[in-house]
Amino acid sequence: MAIALLSGLTAQWSAAPRLIRQARITNDGWLKGCPIAGGPSLFFVTLGAVPRALRRIGESGGEASIIPFPSNAFNLLDVSRDGSQLLVGQVESESRRWPLWVVPTTGGSPKRLADLYAETAAWSPDGGLLAFAAARDLYMVDADGKNFRRLAVLPFERSGGLGWSPDGRRLRLTLAEGHGAEEFDRIWEVNLTKATVARALPGWSRSPADNEYAGQWTPDGRFFIFAAIHQGTAAIWAVRDKTNLLDWRDAAPVQLAAPSELVQSVTLSGDGKKVFASVPLPRRGELLRFEPGIGRFLPYTQMSWISGGQLAYSSDGKRAVYVTYPDLALWTMNADGRGRLPLTPGSTHGALPQWSPDGQRIAYMGWDKDNEPTKIRIVPATGGQPQEPVQWPGWQGAPNWASGGTELIFGENGLEFPIAPSCSLHVFDFKSGTTTDLPGTTGLWTPRVCPSGRYIAAQTRDNRTLVLYDRRTTTVTELFASPEGKLGDNPVWSADGRFVYIDAAFSRDPAVYRIRIADKHIDRVASLSGYRRVEGGIGVWLGLTPDGSLLIVSEVQGSEIYAWDFVAP
Repeated sequence: MAIALLSGLTAQWSAAPRLIRQARITNDGWLKGCPIAGGPSLFFVTLGAVPRALRRIGESGGEASIIPFPSNAFNLLDVSRDGSQLLVGQVESESRRWPLWVVPTTGGSPKRLADLYAETAAWSPDGGLLAFAAARDLYMVDADGKNFRRLAVLPFERSGGLGWSPDGRRLRLTLAEGHGAEEFDRIWEVNLTKATVARALPGWSRSPADNEYAGQWTPDGRFFIFAAIHQGTAAIWAVRDKTNLLDWRDAAPVQLAAPSELVQSVTLSGDGKKVFASVPLPRRGELLRFEPGIGRFLPYTQMSWISGGQLAYSSDGKRAVYVTYPDLALWTMNADGRGRLPLTPGSTHGALPQWSPDGQRIAYMGWDKDNEPTKIRIVPATGGQPQEPVQWPGWQGAPNWASGGTELIFGENGLEFPIAPSCSLHVFDFKSGTTTDLPGTTGLWTPRVCPSGRYIAAQTRDNRTLVLYDRRTTTVTELFASPEGKLGDNPVWSADGRFVYIDAAFSRDPAVYRIRIADKHIDRVASLSGYRRVEGGIGVWLGLTPDGSLLIVSEVQGSEIYAWDFVAP
């Protein structure tokens, strides 16, 4: 009898958990952040929309509703157990210490949570406490923001996905380890009883190509379910929490499901019987052209087969260069869309291509893989091996031809936004091979040179203000200040140089504005409300056709929320 009982227990402990009966919860095409469950609902942020929006949907699907929030730059951090309150971080600085807000979901105005700032935060299971991380410090306060105390010092600064164990004794969060191109994510655990900080899965992830993302305990505390890339497999995983002597049998994570695209977080229903995740769909960018007669952007039928943007036309208007989406490769073609020719070889990427005045060369911002320093590259318009002629050691960005093709004016770039306060605009001279700073441009980046070459439209490093730089007088004049949020990444000149266009992409009422250079008069020319803008390589892009029509790129597909039934042994 004892042997039979022991065999039964051993079989139960060693059996693997499973995900079954996959179901699609949403079908709207929006690019979504990771969902978080609360009460009978799922809450998520639509990312592909400009501006962002907080949304709510039932666990079984249906129509998603919008929850008002007074900012357009924020992250959803947590949801109360009953779904009545959201914890939101308002992204407003480069320090990654963001103001925390509590947003009611059943009516009422969002309220600032004391004077708390954090990058990631979560309420305790009973809702009475709040844990949060700011830089390398982990803190705890009462839910109302009182009784502030520090819990631990974290080994790394960048954090996310904070969550509590059901018994309230442990915390887990994702920390970004390494630097630059070698940065990777690992899940760490904070034991509140012992005041220790250690990796949650020591020895499981060994390669920088492995990444462990956010997860959640089951309500009974027996399993921790999370998303990860492990040995080349992107999947949803489960690991048994070690609470008894026989748990060594299940010490390694078990793969539950491998969606077709990368999942970076999972959430569980309140009863732990369902697992939810936002699964990216294959992305495609659709070019839209503004039609003044109806006041809307419509598909650019002449280029309907292009998944991409960042179009630039040769000076004679006969050829065009563009960047594909989402792979960020450069192609040229005739203005009618025929005669396509690839320019970037292999897995290299490119952005912001510009034709030389004689139409023989194309300059662009290029890089070989994610997070590598961007360099200005020049390739023959007929194809060939790209060259990197610009002698300047930093991240190079936004190349512009000047002085009849004998110079390149460019800005700086960087891995983090905003870039360093010391950034400025530079000019590279092909004849001498030297690079010099443009005087009076400290703090400016992403320049665009006007057709005459005298003026440069650029932005302050926080993308909040568009300015005009006069190369003759070396003076800087403000042209346009964002009503709220950062501006789009691509100010563009009219062909005659009389106007510059910019989009206030992240305002509650997003729109394109036109500034007349002669007297700095500003016109609102097109609404951007309701369009899902592509953010690829340079952020959102704005362009003009040869006849002066506005162009944007819309996200055709984003991501959808899926659900699985969780079966535990």
